Amino acid sequence: MSAEADAGCAVRHAAWGDGVVMKVENDRIIVFFDEHGYRTLSLPALAHSTVLRARPRS
Repeated sequence: MSAEADAGCAVRHAAWGDGVVMKVENDRIIVFFDEHGYRTLSLPALAHSTVLRARPRS
């Protein structure tokens, strides 16, 4: 996942499942996951990982 993600972008996390980006800040992203609630993730850490991927909206 990169800093180009926008609020409203549908995502899938390897452990937390499907979610929606709620807010993007300089160095973090806030995602609401269907089964796990809100999580704040580090954009620099995500830049070197495949744990969070964009997914098509259904």
